[in-house]
Amino acid sequence: MSSYKILAKYYDELIIDPEGVLQWADFTERFLNKEGSVLELASGSGAISEELLKRGYTLTLSDLSEEMLLRAKEKFGNSQKIVVADMRDFSVEEPYDGILCYNDSLNYLTEEDEVRSCFHSVNKALKDDGIFLFDVHTLERLTEFEEEYIEEGEVLDAEYQWSILAEEDYITHHLTFWVNGETFMEEHVQRVYPKELLKQWLKEAGFETEIFTDFTKNEWAKGEKYCFVCRKKAGR
Repeated sequence: MSSYKILAKYYDELIIDPEGVLQWADFTERFLNKEGSVLELASGSGAISEELLKRGYTLTLSDLSEEMLLRAKEKFGNSQKIVVADMRDFSVEEPYDGILCYNDSLNYLTEEDEVRSCFHSVNKALKDDGIFLFDVHTLERLTEFEEEYIEEGEVLDAEYQWSILAEEDYITHHLTFWVNGETFMEEHVQRVYPKELLKQWLKEAGFETEIFTDFTKNEWAKGEKYCFVCRKKAGR
């Protein structure tokens, strides 16, 4: 999994889409009651968290990258519970009403066993009938990046180049930053899984699942992301 040691500083400005943040928040409101407790996996810098907090949700933020969580702490200070957690294998003291994992974060789990372990950890961390919401890339994204995509520009104090290339089931993001005469590079690898396989693993983990494409369309529509709504079966 990626460490975000350099990208963390530039993440909000370079990666986060403000319109996308509103779409994730709207999607959450459709399926998750605000009165309950919510755990956000891979919350990163807290861009989506910030919008959900404004809308009245009670959140615990979690991420494996301490650099990303430092960005979140800059936003929220001590007013927000923020913990280091690995979504591949985690446990909680008290079960949650809802768990979120947004911005294609699950695609950073590049081994099948990691995804299945994540689903089982989420199930154990939810109350009966609790809701797990997440999104992943569709297979169309692999076709989109068969030819390398390259973006260049300036962000904060840096010049950058961001390339994206798909090979087989994998999408590789290579980022280069030039800051005050120094060069910094990071590589982030994602794996794209067929939705049928994810549905099978979710069923094995004890979930009933509904899928939407790009937040609002039916699961058979073409688009960039599948949005999963998973309800924990009682007693599982």
